[in-house]
Amino acid sequence: MKKLTGGNFVEWLLILVAISVVIFVLVVPGVFRGSLFGFSPFTNSSSTSAVGPTVSGTGAKQASGTKATTGTKLSGVKTTSTVVASSLSLGTGNAAYTYQPSEEYITIQNGGGSSVDLTGYKLENGKSSRAYAVGNNEVYYPSDSALIPQGAYIVAASGQSPLSDIVLKPGETAVVMSGSPGNISPYQLVSFKENKCTGYFAESYRFPSGLARSCPAPSKESGVQGLDIACQDYLAGMRSCHKPVFKDDAKLGPTVDDSAGLSGACIAFIKARMNYPACLDYHAGDNNFQGSTWYVYLSKPWEMWATSHEIISLYDREGRLVAKTSY
Repeated sequence: MKKLTGGNFVEWLLILVAISVVIFVLVVPGVFRGSLFGFSPFTNSSSTSAVGPTVSGTGAKQASGTKATTGTKLSGVKTTSTVVASSLSLGTGNAAYTYQPSEEYITIQNGGGSSVDLTGYKLENGKSSRAYAVGNNEVYYPSDSALIPQGAYIVAASGQSPLSDIVLKPGETAVVMSGSPGNISPYQLVSFKENKCTGYFAESYRFPSGLARSCPAPSKESGVQGLDIACQDYLAGMRSCHKPVFKDDAKLGPTVDDSAGLSGACIAFIKARMNYPACLDYHAGDNNFQGSTWYVYLSKPWEMWATSHEIISLYDREGRLVAKTSY
């Protein structure tokens, strides 16, 4: 029998240790192995509970249908939960009972003592806070938002109007319509500030909130005193902000809104003066020309506000909440 030398003994000892390690790994349970050495290789303090998966990310929801709360960026304005002191307040207008964007409007009022530049402010609805049933699931959609655009202090009688920021002075109101003006004739109507002459727009465009007809009375226009008495009497009964219809009737002769018998000088005066461009020419320089209401178009092709369970939020250009209302 051959004796083991020192080198052979070490070699056999290493082989025996290796075999023991393999048996330990294959036979002993992993959890027990971890407890022996003071750690658990399959768990950590931040692991997800076995009750169900948590879905994260923008607009994501948990398995139960609860909306996950994550930061989002909409329309270039980052929305935050910061609320700042503001003189602005929101009115619901007719948002709760109309469906057409061309009819739907809300209001913004400035109840403070300083002017506020609204251009770039963001209006947002509460769609993301409402659950919609889709099959057996509750689905949440991102909120709709729109930025307040620039507007015109005076809508040009022809061509495009020069635009500037919509500045709401103390005590003023902005009527914010979800849709667009619709007609492109007779004027290229944009968001605008009410003035002495804008009442003429009511004959060509719809204003669900109403539009003040504060044009000067026809009988008070300069030059009326030089007209014949019959013409003066006719103008005294003519409504403001109205562009008459002129016809040449085969039997009655020239008519103004179907009224015949007016002199040629009278008809010429009415044609020249009773219209929007002439109103601007003669009154744009009046001290009390500008009104106190802005009419703002968001130009949305769809309804912006729900009929119920709605939240209307207004954010400034830094994404801070400045006004909020609900119904």
